[in-house]
Amino acid sequence: MFTLIQANPIIFTGYSEMRHLFFICIFFFICEILFSQTKYEERETFKTEKELEWDRGRKKATETVYNYIYKKKPKNLLLGNKCLEDATKKMGFLYALANKGDGYNTETGRFFHNFGVKSKLFFTRGPLWKFKVKKERKRCRQLTGDFYG
Repeated sequence: MFTLIQANPIIFTGYSEMRHLFFICIFFFICEILFSQTKYEERETFKTEKELEWDRGRKKATETVYNYIYKKKPKNLLLGNKCLEDATKKMGFLYALANKGDGYNTETGRFFHNFGVKSKLFFTRGPLWKFKVKKERKRCRQLTGDFYG
């Protein structure tokens, strides 16, 4: 009839393998606790409450196209002065230095471009627009400390 084939069961030699496995699991668990990152509370950064006079009524940047008046020399332009830049943007133009790669290499090309921009400003901002810009330039120089003399 049927004979039972008896397979040899895996003989467990002892608890030494289980003990090693247990200690390895404990070791990894402790390492996970020790080397885990701690969360720090976010601190508030230092913020000044003081508002500058020229910064109060400033709006967010919009995608408007400004006309450029190209100048050869940066004398009295106050390039990088945010106050004067905002004032000229409000009038609808910006000052720029004429470089060789700007497309207005010749004196006549730059002259006719500037003539078009200045005539547009004459009709949109009035015939005294240069005096208004000069007055704003002086105010911005005194406000930001660029005034000397």
